[in-house]
Formats: sequence, C-alpha cells, structure tokens
Amino acid sequence: MTKFSIVNLGRGGGLGRRAFTLVELLVVIAIIGVLIALLLPAVQAAREAARRMQCSNHLKQLALACHNHVDITSGQLPVGARDWNFLSWSSFLLPFIEQQSLYSAMLIRYEDCTDTTERGRYDHSTNLVAWRNSNINVYTCPSSEKSLRYSASPATNPNNAGPKVNYLPCCGQTGVGFGTSGCSFIEDDTRMNCWLSNFAASPWADAGAGTVEGDRLDQKGAMFGCIALTANDSTRPLRAARFAEPNGQVPISTITDGLSNTVMFSETVQVENNTSYSTTASDIRGDTYRGAEGAFFSTYYEPNSRQPDNTGLGYSHCHQRPVSGSYNGVKYPCWIYSYYYVLISARSNHVGGVNAALGDGSVRFVTETISRSVWRPLGAAQDGIPVALP
Repeated sequence: MTKFSIVNLGRGGGLGRRAFTLVELLVVIAIIGVLIALLLPAVQAAREAARRMQCSNHLKQLALACHNHVDITSGQLPVGARDWNFLSWSSFLLPFIEQQSLYSAMLIRYEDCTDTTERGRYDHSTNLVAWRNSNINVYTCPSSEKSLRYSASPATNPNNAGPKVNYLPCCGQTGVGFGTSGCSFIEDDTRMNCWLSNFAASPWADAGAGTVEGDRLDQKGAMFGCIALTANDSTRPLRAARFAEPNGQVPISTITDGLSNTVMFSETVQVENNTSYSTTASDIRGDTYRGAEGAFFSTYYEPNSRQPDNTGLGYSHCHQRPVSGSYNGVKYPCWIYSYYYVLISARSNHVGGVNAALGDGSVRFVTETISRSVWRPLGAAQDGIPVALP
C-alpha cells in the first residue's frame, strides 16, 4: 500500500513537478534578463574604452608619422594644404603610415587644370581616382558611427570622391578661409600658417546669426600651414612655383610654445549625407580631399561644443542644421555665415570629450568641460602663453 501510494504520488507529482520546473525556468530567465540589463552598460562601456584606446593609438601613429616626415625633410612638418582641393596633409603622410602604394598612385606635384578661372584648384583625375578607391584605417576612429565618403553629388553618386576622416590637424585658435569684411586675409603666410588672422567679432551664438560674441583673436601660429593663391598668380609657371615645396610647410622649430604645449591632431565627426539639405555636395567635415576646407579643426571653441561648426561655403556643405531656433538638440551642429571661412571644432562620439595628440607625440583625452582660456592657447604655436593640459 505504501509502495502504491508512493507510485501514485509520483505520477500525480509529475505534473506538479513539471509545473514547478516551468516556474523555475521563468524565474531563471527573468534573473538572467535582469543580469544582462545590469551588465550590458558595463559591457558597452568596456567596448567604448577599447575603441577609445584604439582611437588614441591612431592619433599616436599620425603624430609619429609627422615626426618621421620632419626627420627626412630637414625639420619641415607636412604641408597643411596645397592647391586647395587636390592635396593636403592626408596625402603627404601616406608614406609614413604604411600607405606607400596609394601615395605612389598619386601625382604629387602641382598640375594646372584646363579651366584657368579655377586656377587649378579642383579635381585632378589621377589623385581623385586614387582617393576614391582608398580606405585608410588609421584615419578612422573606431567609435565613428559610419565610415563615410565625400561626394559632390550624393543623390546620384555617393562615392565619387574620397573617404572622410575622423582626425584633423590643428589650424590654430581661429579658422581657415578667405577673410572679407570680418577678417584680415593673409595671402601666403607660412609662419602664421592658417589663412585667417585677427578672427574678428562675428555673429556666432547658439541661435545663429544676429548676436555678436565680440571675441577677437589673433592667429599666433599653428602647427600646420596652408597656402593660398594670390591675385598675382596669374600664369601657370607662377602658380606652379607657389605650390612647389617647401611652400606651405612649417618648420618645427617655429613651434616656440613647445611641442608638449601645442595640439597637433584631434578628432572630428563624419556626418552622413542628407540629400534633404543638399543633392549636390556632402557635409564637408572630415573631407581632407578638399584641402583646407574640411581638413582642419580649430581650438576656438571647446571640444563637442554646442556652438555650431561653420562650413563657410554654403548650406550645401552643412548637413546638421536645426529646423528652427536653438542648436541644443542638434547632435553635430553646423551652420553657414556669409564670410568665407571655415571653423570646425574638435568633436567625437566618445563620452565626455575627445582624444588629442600633442606636438611631442603624446596623446591625451581632453574633456569637453575644458576652459577656453586653456584650450585656445593650446591651438596657437607662438602666443607665448604657458598652458598645458591638466
């Protein structure tokens, strides 16, 4: 009888046991879900820390490439931009980042274009094809949302130019471009390096044009030179002579503030082409193919600033503008002002700041809360202000 009862209970208990097991399973699944929810941010943070470390390593490689360039060119840093749009620093560093084959595929000299009114500043087919077919890992931050490419016609041919990059050299504490009524233009100043001097009061504010910040800055040098054609460069031989080396290159000896006190490289963002803004041109940030336009960053504003970048070339080159009102809700704010200058702040997808390589080759993480009184002088190479990253 006892044996029968046990068997009976065993049979009856089977259903109970199965029901109890199902409850246990649900509890275990719920616990696992909670643990995953708790661990996921930690895993994501660990992955981002690894990406940030790899990003730092890329900047280190670029800084060392610049020093290798200095070693074989009698102390000259690579030219910032030559002939505007067809070559820039990103081409001249290729042999030093294990990209000799790509460098060899390019025509590394000034070539006049058939349209003399453009003074040879636009596409050279040899270099355009070489850049179009390239992807350079060391120029891309692993935290970048996308690996994008610049296009002059994103609606119909999104890959008709070269890749955008995430690392830009510092053009100083002002900006790059032709100054008009708001800026004093220096035609060919390889010591002051960038094209703007005396970046004057301009209507930059969170709401856009109409509010004058009144913050006048002198250029006071930068680590990377730019070179511009002047009105006197009316013949092909004169233009070729202006772009011949070492024009545009900056002697490293002119970095009088000290290499450890001057920013060499930092980060920018790659903004996805948005044809609702323009069907004729990409967002220009990170486009080194276009020489001195999207190829530099400035320390005028702090990293990840809510103050918008200025493309200086027209709304077609700026794809992150607010519908109306404030820029506070725009992830990578950008706008256009009528003066012909470009001012791009350091930006990244890292939480809280950007990586930056100093002139001595060291790489630091710069928080977006850094004081402008510290960040701005770090972009100037000859201002005599003894500042260092905290």
